[in-house]
Amino acid sequence: MKKRFAAIIVALLLCGQFVLTACSKGESASSQVASPSGSASSEAVTSQDPSAVPDLTGLEISFLGQTRSPYDPDVTLIWDELEKRTGAKLNFNWVAQSDYKTKVNSILSSGNLPDVIFEADMATLLNEQAIIPLDDLLNQYGTNILANYTDEDYLYLRQISDGKIYHIPYVLDYKYSYSTLARTDWIEKLGVTTPTTYEDWKKVWYAMKENDCNGNGDKNDEIPIVCTNTEDLISYATMFGIKVSNTWWAETDDGMISVFEHENFKPFLEEMRQLYADGILDQEFASRADTYKNTLDSGLAGFTIYFAERAKITTLALQSLEGEDARMEGVAPVKYGDSDQLIKARTKIGTSGLCITVSAEDKADKIMQFYNYVFSEEGNILMNYGIEGTTFDYVGDKPVIKNDIASGSFTSARAAGLICTLTPINFLGDAYEQLLLAGNSKDNLDSATKMFYNALYLNEPYFYDVVPSFNTEEYQEYGSTLTEKLSTAFAKCVSGQLNVDDFWTTYESIKGEGWQEVIDAQSAAYSSLKK
Repeated sequence: MKKRFAAIIVALLLCGQFVLTACSKGESASSQVASPSGSASSEAVTSQDPSAVPDLTGLEISFLGQTRSPYDPDVTLIWDELEKRTGAKLNFNWVAQSDYKTKVNSILSSGNLPDVIFEADMATLLNEQAIIPLDDLLNQYGTNILANYTDEDYLYLRQISDGKIYHIPYVLDYKYSYSTLARTDWIEKLGVTTPTTYEDWKKVWYAMKENDCNGNGDKNDEIPIVCTNTEDLISYATMFGIKVSNTWWAETDDGMISVFEHENFKPFLEEMRQLYADGILDQEFASRADTYKNTLDSGLAGFTIYFAERAKITTLALQSLEGEDARMEGVAPVKYGDSDQLIKARTKIGTSGLCITVSAEDKADKIMQFYNYVFSEEGNILMNYGIEGTTFDYVGDKPVIKNDIASGSFTSARAAGLICTLTPINFLGDAYEQLLLAGNSKDNLDSATKMFYNALYLNEPYFYDVVPSFNTEEYQEYGSTLTEKLSTAFAKCVSGQLNVDDFWTTYESIKGEGWQEVIDAQSAAYSSLKK
């Protein structure tokens, strides 16, 4: 255990040395990346022409990634253009989101690795020694990629275990994202005002269940609270004033702790059990996944916490089914007791992203050149706006997404192949705003788009920043197995298959299997980086 802590502190010192060196020279960390030895060098970076289109004729890149609606793998407009410009050939293996973890594990076991893997579990990839560090490659070929990073971003990029960078995430510097959403038309039918406190919300949820709020004659089909899966339900602990980070962690004034050990988690767990037993919480919460959006759009769900975009998408779907008064609207976060109202802010970059596997080490330099072009000015325009005359036009010097796409907001853009965050891109704020406003000005929005806009911006007073999970040696060794056990135990407790006392007994047992070591390492890493 002491050796592991020593390794963590050494890595942190290396990371700290890099930041301090960059700052002492009046440079941001985005201009330098520490080499595997921990020293920083910007020579290769500054000698690179960021506007150059690389000639990568003959390069083939096999790509493993996950897909989900509304992305359409058969729409290849952007990929075809990238191939045309660079000469590289992309061979995609898209896997359904629900099957992705299983597919990645199967491929790792087979040893038949693709060249790159996007947004797989980093602890698993590192533990299997399946991916290579990218520091030197970024120094030599990643000018455009590095230009997006600030000192703070390296908290999400560097692996605590060795201080190196192993992934290229997609970038979106735009905090607005999630919202608490509710059927406010149902609440009006109940003759009450939209609640704020948890106790008042409970009364509304029970009333939703008892009063056939969707008006279809079936008093048993309303689902007052819906989430996407078990881990998503754990994140609903924000309703109890817990700053949940990456499911398993909570940030407190005293540091980073296991979410299960927050003082408000026990009442949260007990409340979820009761809501499930009474049919208020989705009886299929653990396996809702791919049917989640349809559950919202078909008029069954009363309350959820999800991307604010659903305020528009679900409202339009509901109005087509139920009439113009139906709506899923953004509301203020739930407040439990004296706890703060919270909603997580979007993180600019993630702790997973594009990884180059050991199988592609001999062509890793060319792969990095390819993705560096994706992050160039021309690449940014292509990935965000598409092809001039086809998906966008210039109005003066400004690229403007064509109305037939922008009017359908993010759904239409993704279906057309734009803003594909299934791969590393720099999702530009301007493109985000164009799609958010569906091609309109802020003063000329239709009612559904206005709901989306309001659902985003009402949350500004309640934001908290998510702290990343640090891929310590302990997390690499135990994380994947033990978080699955924790998820299963939580789901069983909520659904009544495990009583509360037995859940805590199980939790203590899981801590004994290595989770306590993971907690200690996470806490040490957080504390060191915060100093």
